[in-house]
Amino acid sequence: MDNINAMRRLAPSNVLLQGLPRSGTSLLGMVMSAHPDIKYRYQPLVSYLYRERVEEFSGPDGIKGLLRDLKKCSDPFIMQSRLEDQHTHVSSFTRKKAKSMAIKQVRFHNLVNDWMRYPYLRTIFLHRNPEDVIASQLNAYAELGQYGTDKSNWRYAVEKNGDDENSFYGYERIQDYQDICDEMARRYKHRILQVNYEDFVRSPKEVIEEIFTFLGLPPAGQVTRLIDHMMNGLPSHESGDYQKLRPIEKQTKKYSAEIEAIRLEIRALEEAKNGNG
Repeated sequence: MDNINAMRRLAPSNVLLQGLPRSGTSLLGMVMSAHPDIKYRYQPLVSYLYRERVEEFSGPDGIKGLLRDLKKCSDPFIMQSRLEDQHTHVSSFTRKKAKSMAIKQVRFHNLVNDWMRYPYLRTIFLHRNPEDVIASQLNAYAELGQYGTDKSNWRYAVEKNGDDENSFYGYERIQDYQDICDEMARRYKHRILQVNYEDFVRSPKEVIEEIFTFLGLPPAGQVTRLIDHMMNGLPSHESGDYQKLRPIEKQTKKYSAEIEAIRLEIRALEEAKNGNG
């Protein structure tokens, strides 16, 4: 018990969960949010509450103020408590005794350095195989699916990203995201953890233990039970839409012939980039 209390005292008060759209952040965020010492907040800079105030949050003082606001937040979007969110995302319930707060973001990766200037914050970067990220984005109508399967869409996401530097859709933005991750890991070595989605679905208990150790949090029985339920008690889904509670399992769904061809093309690009082509 003394060790657990010591871990809680040393735990950082805030952690960013950063990942590309359709890279598994909702799944990992759900499991993390089951820990009794974690409050979960969903994409605050996308919400109407803060989207017009992003420039206010540059620098440690601005970030400190934002974090203070988020701890007391009741915004239904950030808390994912709206009726339309009931079957799609994690609902956040404020635990008064929870000292840590996890903030999920699939955008604004270019602002992570501003966040990290605040010394009491850590970041988890989630990575997923690029061909699977793009296939999932194309398979979801609300993401890239509405724009078709031509290269301007899957590689550059011209229409989805527009001129927004904070948007990270399409293959080319995957490399930008990786560059940001590498730079943050270089600058803030001991405050950055990089996690592979494939490792998580293969060995979720081991990965979540690594995450909680990184955050200085003790094990939690309800997290283990949730993982057991998600591994053994849930049916697979064929839909490209989000599901609030989904099985933890290796990707097995079949995509259309067009998307499969794009997957092969991305695989070739990755092999060439890594010197295997």
